[in-house]
Amino acid sequence: MWLVLLSCMPPDPVFDDTGPTTVDSGDSGATGDTGSSHGPDHCGPITEDQYWAPDRNPHVLSCTVEVNGGVLTLTAGTQVVAAPHAKLEVGGAGPGSILVLGTVEQPVQMTSQSGTVSDTGPASGGWPGLYLHEFAGGAVAELHHLLLSEAGESDGIHRAAGLFVEAPGVVVEEVHVTSSEGYGFALAADGSFGETSQGLHVSDSAVSAFAEVWATGSIPDGDLTGNAVDAIDLPGGQVKASATWQAQDVAYRLMNDTYVDGTDQSPAVLTLGTGTVLRFGDGRGLYVGTTGPASLVAVGTEESPIQLLGDRRQPGSWAGVGIKSQDQGSRLEHFELAYGGASFPLDGALHLEDAATTVDQGSVHHNAECGIWIDGGSSVVGEAMTYEQNAEGDVCR
Repeated sequence: MWLVLLSCMPPDPVFDDTGPTTVDSGDSGATGDTGSSHGPDHCGPITEDQYWAPDRNPHVLSCTVEVNGGVLTLTAGTQVVAAPHAKLEVGGAGPGSILVLGTVEQPVQMTSQSGTVSDTGPASGGWPGLYLHEFAGGAVAELHHLLLSEAGESDGIHRAAGLFVEAPGVVVEEVHVTSSEGYGFALAADGSFGETSQGLHVSDSAVSAFAEVWATGSIPDGDLTGNAVDAIDLPGGQVKASATWQAQDVAYRLMNDTYVDGTDQSPAVLTLGTGTVLRFGDGRGLYVGTTGPASLVAVGTEESPIQLLGDRRQPGSWAGVGIKSQDQGSRLEHFELAYGGASFPLDGALHLEDAATTVDQGSVHHNAECGIWIDGGSSVVGEAMTYEQNAEGDVCR
């Protein structure tokens, strides 16, 4: 399986893994050859720098390893094998961090002793995975050329994911997560990826990814397809500061209602990048400018429209988009809005109430109530719109 992945990896700049990340074969930590300072069996807390290298492969997590001090460095070619229920946790109870220094030719591998890959679905989840907690953030936490497989076993506390990130600014470069029983990766709490991140891939897993609504813009390029469910799940909730949701190769799936509301000092703007697809769970909706100044900017192109759809393609499966009185000038152009119009709480799939929204060059279809409902305000609906099978009319005033 690793050979297949390696053959598909594009050529990338080779990461410089020289300097203080190389050690001799003793425990001194002095620079020299690339020997391990500890191992090959690992269990319990780490409170000072450690170096794991391929000279002692495979490095076995016989129980959960917690890096709560120092930096754990995994040099190119290192293999880590986890026993059932054992995970690698970084920065949970103290300022520990991790450097994974794989290369194109010698990636670092993390896998399970017992996970099994099915021909019809994801692995059995032989271990929980790599968890980067609050104190693992900053410029040091970096994962370069990592192959992480057969993880995603639930620990009963956190969201099940092969790569679980609560730390801000984690740098990833050509990270492949395969055969996760849960999500490929999850961005929870303050978790995000650093600006220089590139090449994050998930395949053969239950669901591509999970992310808090504010963290989606940090997800780097890559490939999140080839899973049982190809989607980035968003939990919904409040978008209180301006954010951009860029188009990925999979849809964003909103699991709960999402509210965009800023403050008088800082209005919130939610921008949907060209080609972005939002799929809403049953009865869920997107609400803008309800309790604070805000706007929605959803401007696609003819070739790559923005799509606002129900997760189920059935009229009325989701509520719709409600833009209210504190709208600061939302824009929807080159978009598709369909399968909305649940009986409560909106009167149309696009509900404009005392709003100042511009709507044009969109397709509004197969909604259970009005396609667009306008009550007061200064909203403008252009003439380059198309409508089809909106149960209670196309535009209602």
